[in-house]
Formats: sequence, C-alpha cells, structure tokens
Amino acid sequence: WRWISPPKDILRFVKVEEVKSRDAASKVEVISSELLRVTSGSGRVLDPSRLLNLLATDRRLSKAVSEITPLEGGLLVRLSKPLEGADEITDFERVVVRAYDCVGCLECANWCPAGAIAPDPQGGIRVDGQRCTGCGVCNLKCPLGEYVVKLRASRRARGAE
Repeated sequence: WRWISPPKDILRFVKVEEVKSRDAASKVEVISSELLRVTSGSGRVLDPSRLLNLLATDRRLSKAVSEITPLEGGLLVRLSKPLEGADEITDFERVVVRAYDCVGCLECANWCPAGAIAPDPQGGIRVDGQRCTGCGVCNLKCPLGEYVVKLRASRRARGAE
C-alpha cells in the first residue's frame, strides 16, 4: 500500500500546502558516514527527546544512533555505525517526519501490534518504550511520512533538492 498524494482522510488534519511547507522545514542531510544533520528551515527548535522517542520504533536505527546534539536550527546525529544505503536513510527520514511533522491521525497506533503508541498532549504521538518492540510497522504505515518521502524523492529526481 503506497500513495503519491495524501488520502482525503489525512487532509482533514492538514492542508496540502502545509505538508509541502513541512517538507521544506525538516530535512535529513548526510554529512559523513558517521554524522547526519536534521534541520528545521522554519526556525523552530527541534527537541532531541522527540526523535529519541520515535527512534525506538526501529531497532536498526536506534542501535545506529549514538548521540543527538542540539544545534542552531536543528540537530546533529552521531552514528555508531553507518546507515546502510538509501533505504536506511529513507527510514531515518520517516522517523524524523513522524517526530516533527506528525498531524496526529494515529494511523500508526492502529497498526502497532504492541499498542505502544498514544497521542501526545503537546501534539503528535508518544511511544511507550516499555511496550514498543521496535518492529517498525508504524514507520511504514505513517501516511504523512510516506507522502513526504515520495515528495522528496521526486524533487531529488528533478534535481530540486
């Protein structure tokens, strides 16, 4: 199940223009095999705890990240082992989108086999680290994450990013 544009039930939470501006707001840049930069073009402060909380949903990624340091306009992510190819970088982008651009549709919670995902009172979602098994199903089922990843891929193909 994949889609190019967001389904209508997601649009009730957010306008497409907002999704496009969110795409410009949070980006993952590979600096080296051991460093990633997560930036916020909108100037908002990115809370490292939100990213750490959602990294727990993917065992591979949570084991690969050794340190997250706040920077002006973003985060510096130090890796204990390099991400393996474009697929793991895309998976990391999905987690970033879920951490900072979540619209609260709770589609991920509907698919979570452990029931570890709940709405966060401050917006978005929170993952219960005690219940989460790290299976990654929620990352694959997030409709906004899939939309943003496809939008970024099409921009890269056109040379716009």
